[in-house]
Amino acid sequence: MILAMKPPRAQDYVALLRLYRTDLRQVRETGGNRFELLFLQVIRLLEEPSPFNQTLPTPFLDVARRYSRGELHTKSHFAQDENRQFFLSDLYDYLRIQTGPNKRKA
Repeated sequence: MILAMKPPRAQDYVALLRLYRTDLRQVRETGGNRFELLFLQVIRLLEEPSPFNQTLPTPFLDVARRYSRGELHTKSHFAQDENRQFFLSDLYDYLRIQTGPNKRKA
């Protein structure tokens, strides 16, 4: 049996990113792959067709498309954990602004 995934909504992103909110705010000098799994999960959500995804700023969607297509420059850039952290932190901040009190709940 194949389970169909519901189209991503703002709450899906916020719930996922909230698990890492403290780490997203901490700057560390060491490399590593703290954000690799989260980054891949978010890229997968961004690639899913959904009414909410259509409202996201183009740069988030462009990164997901280029990364999923395997574009060398994008893959190389996001091989750095600091770049993944920055991207995820930006997305989380954007979502919090958009879904905060008295904001849309797409």
